[in-house]
Amino acid sequence: MRGALLRPFDEGRTSVGVNFLLPSGYTGQTLETLALPTDPEPFERIVGVPTKPYVALTFTYFFGSPSANLHRPH
Repeated sequence: MRGALLRPFDEGRTSVGVNFLLPSGYTGQTLETLALPTDPEPFERIVGVPTKPYVALTFTYFFGSPSANLHRPH
């Protein structure tokens, strides 16, 4: 699950946001038939890089008058 929340304060002069990722599984996941030295015979296994969860917080402050912040270019 991935999500983001953004909350403006002080008439749009400041904002606080949070971004998060709560993954399950692997990125680049695929199935490969491998025979490791300790295996009696090859078998199919999942390979890939495990995805990690994260949370990021942001704080933004806009300089200038509050009315100018409402009309800033995107």
